[in-house]
Amino acid sequence: MTFDTDIQSSWSSAFQPPDARPIWDWAHDNITKLPEVYGDRKRFSIAGSRHFQAPFEAIQSPRTHEIAVLAPIRGGKTLLADISCPWFITHEQASILWCFHKDDAAKAHCELRLWTILENSPASHLMPEDRHKRRTQEIIFSTGQPLIVTGATPGNLQARGFRVVILDEPWRYAEGIMQQAKGRMGDFVRLGNHKFLCISQGGTHETDWQRQCAAGVQYEWHVRCMGCDQPFQPLWRGHRSDGSYWGMVWETVKDEDGKTDVEHAKRTAAVECPHCRHKHAHGSKTLGAWNKSGFYPGWDKDTAPENATFHWTALIDFPWPALVDEWLKAMEAKAMGNTVPMVTFIQQRLAQHDNPNGASIFDTVIDFKRTDTSEAWPEQGATIMTVDVQRTHHWVMLVAVAKESGEMRRLFYDRIETEGEVEELARKWKPTCVAVDVNYKKNPDDSPKRMVARNNFLGLIGSPHQSFEHVLKRVTGAVERIEKAYSIAERYDAYEGTHTGGNTNRVADVIHFASDIMASRLARMIAIGKWVEPKVIPDPVKERQYNAQMSAERCVDDVDKNGRPIKKWVGKKNNHAWDCAKMAVTVAVVMSDARPSPIRF
Repeated sequence: MTFDTDIQSSWSSAFQPPDARPIWDWAHDNITKLPEVYGDRKRFSIAGSRHFQAPFEAIQSPRTHEIAVLAPIRGGKTLLADISCPWFITHEQASILWCFHKDDAAKAHCELRLWTILENSPASHLMPEDRHKRRTQEIIFSTGQPLIVTGATPGNLQARGFRVVILDEPWRYAEGIMQQAKGRMGDFVRLGNHKFLCISQGGTHETDWQRQCAAGVQYEWHVRCMGCDQPFQPLWRGHRSDGSYWGMVWETVKDEDGKTDVEHAKRTAAVECPHCRHKHAHGSKTLGAWNKSGFYPGWDKDTAPENATFHWTALIDFPWPALVDEWLKAMEAKAMGNTVPMVTFIQQRLAQHDNPNGASIFDTVIDFKRTDTSEAWPEQGATIMTVDVQRTHHWVMLVAVAKESGEMRRLFYDRIETEGEVEELARKWKPTCVAVDVNYKKNPDDSPKRMVARNNFLGLIGSPHQSFEHVLKRVTGAVERIEKAYSIAERYDAYEGTHTGGNTNRVADVIHFASDIMASRLARMIAIGKWVEPKVIPDPVKERQYNAQMSAERCVDDVDKNGRPIKKWVGKKNNHAWDCAKMAVTVAVVMSDARPSPIRF
């Protein structure tokens, strides 16, 4: 190059208008080579990753100063920073501090990725020829601004100020490090031109990373259903008001030992729409359509907030069969008492924060109506105590029922160890009715029936039948046969093991009820706000357990023996709270039914 052409190039660059294009367009034209870790791609393109667009807009926006990207592993999080880094250097002349969880990771990133990108971008023209100003993890550019890539330790967080601070995988950081790193932007915060970019998988609740994510305006990636065209968030598991699940589904086939056929589950994996139940098959067609139609509801670059959090899961770009395989193995490990694979799946694939003291992503948190149950309730009528009997312990629930509206309020739920303690609670609370699960399959010794007989409780047994015949005699003498969701009470001698017509403390009243019908009634009550939960949650661990038990069953469409469509409830493991609530609904139905009542209260 001659002296004249050199001068001409310098003047042209000096007076060229700034490139105001989006970062992704600028990167496509100006970053001429990507590192080999990104595969065969030679240049960056956003065409197949439109969920990057809004985070890039936030990075580029003068309105947004803190950006959290909560995304799965191998989901392109670090690529956002890799592409933005040379843009910050050349367009903003910004000083940059980029932290990794340890020095080795920082050094490896520089050698394998970052230097290749910088050397093949306009930032290369600003790199110094003096080797003392260009170390493995530190560059002082000709603008005088530094780029420092380092481990996230107090000793490495230098006292100098940085306009841009990037934190990579802060879920690994020790507590307090994020705040120390944020403190390195002090002067630029006062000027209002700082950028704090955090990119990571999920971590744990009540940590700096979880609090940073929660502090921003939340933007969840949504796609459009290929069946009904309505938008939805592609979750692993969602929960409809009728108790049914949506999200990732598959056909379950089990062998003689009760183990799930994993390969069949992987082949039949699909994502079900929450609206129309359309099942999206895995493949390039689905992922391509989702990429094209996807968006973050509420995001507008022209009105962008100061603090934003962007989230997506592995469902939008990772093979679903592999995810199903991981999930089933995690659930198998959980059944053996090992929760580590489940937590890993939550954090790495779904990019969620695990909450050991609250609701997990796998515990469907039902949107209950809540109220202060410690206050007096003028509408309160009867109180119902229900007992789900296990071989070694009991689960006990107490609910209050409104006189007219049919609303039911849960007052108490907990595990009780002995029959004596159950009876003591009944004497303390003096409920209108105490209903006890006396299913003989779980308790062949008839001890639950003996407790019922001894205390004048009511025995209940859930049945797969949809209805039971009742014969009513009218005043006129006419006989009418009607179907109800529960049976006439049977008198059962709890000590002799025979049916009886007696009326002594040896006799238990036992009613069979249509389990699926009462489950559907309970789900309907929850959906319309007739089932009410306490507003105050004194024990988050117990509340998490309660939520898991209340969401342990789901509703599926089925047919009865005559081919008529019915609703069937499945998935009955760890469902004790659901059983107690279902029994409470049964008792409320019986109590409100036409007199004379089939049971003694």
